[in-house]
Amino acid sequence: MGLARKFFTVSGFTVISRVLGIIREMLLAHFLGASAEMDAFNAAYKFPNFFRRFFADGGFQSVFVPYFTDFSVAKKP
Repeated sequence: MGLARKFFTVSGFTVISRVLGIIREMLLAHFLGASAEMDAFNAAYKFPNFFRRFFADGGFQSVFVPYFTDFSVAKKP
């Protein structure tokens, strides 16, 4: 019963998040429409997520760490 309850809890919160997201998008479209302000809001809204994905979720590490390791090993006498 524990696993099923956890599954439905996560699923329920995911559904709630999706519904609130569509409501947010509907309200933004209603109040801002297709305008420069809406474009600026979308850009400002997406930049933090992009940087979080790039630096925190391993994209940065998978590129930087091997390069830095090769560079630091090559510098040792």
